[in-house]
Order: sequence, then structure tokens, then C-alpha cells
Amino acid sequence: MSEPLKQYLEHLYMPPEDLLRLTERQNFQSSGPGGQKRNRVRSAVRLKLPALELISECGEFREADRNLKKALRGLRLKLALAAAENVETESREEYDFAPARRPAFRVRVNPEHDDFPEFAFRALGALRYFRGDQKAAAAVLEVSPSALVRFLKIDKRVFARANDCRTRLGLPPLH
Repeated sequence: MSEPLKQYLEHLYMPPEDLLRLTERQNFQSSGPGGQKRNRVRSAVRLKLPALELISECGEFREADRNLKKALRGLRLKLALAAAENVETESREEYDFAPARRPAFRVRVNPEHDDFPEFAFRALGALRYFRGDQKAAAAVLEVSPSALVRFLKIDKRVFARANDCRTRLGLPPLH
């Protein structure tokens, strides 16, 4: 397993509160609808993970706590997407896309759920490892190919990454 992949996975599998401790947090004013509360109070949140040079921010809500939670979910999803990009397709190394110590892969999970970024990594990583073959990726995740595609479609960034992977390999995009 490559060193960047190890680092991304180490951070991805951390409990959210431990990951938050490793980030630099910055509160700022965001613009847009929301009245005085949003426009005059520093409720927007930017999280920076210096070790991996990843940044996530959220200013959608009037409450800093809600923005912090959403920014942290965004950071974890960025970790998942970066980890999936680092899965090597050329090596014969076995990746454990369904580790026993982790929650079982579920296709019906809300993108707001804490496990979604990890499941996104497993789905994209398996798809990349099996060179875009959705049947092989679905088999290792113990779901049907159509269920895997439905899962990938839940989040537009995840679905775009899956189709980018397939397109680079000369395969048609998923629908």
C-alpha cells in the first residue's frame, strides 16, 4: 500500500473528534441570505488539515456548530476521494474493502451519515482496483452491481469520480 494511501486512510478511519483535533479551524463571516445573524457573525467554518493539505468549509447555516459538522463531513469525504485515487490498479496487492473491524458496507446510507465517506472510499476504491468493473467491485462489497451504482449516485462528487475512473480506463460512464 502506498504511503499517501496509508495517510489518507489513517485520517479517514479516525473518529471525527480526533480528526477535528488535527485540523486548523477558522471562523469567518459568510455572505448570502440569512439576515444579520449570518452576515455579521463569524458562523462559517473553514477546516484545514495541514498534514495532507486538504481544506473544507461550510457557511450554509446560521449556527457555527452546524457549519462545523458539515465542514468536517466534507473534509472526511475529501479524504475518501483522495484515498480512492491512490488505490493502485497495477499491483497485485490485496485491499480489504470490507474490513471486519469496520461497519458493513450499506448502499442505503444518507450522505450526512458519519460512515458515508468511508463507504464512498470502499466503493470507489474497489471500482478503481478492479479497473472500472462494477460487477467485480460489487462482488467484493457484497452488493449487486445495480445497488453499487445507486450508491455511487447518492453524491454527485462520488458519482463524478466513479465516471472519471471509468472514462480514463476507456469504459463508458455509468448511468
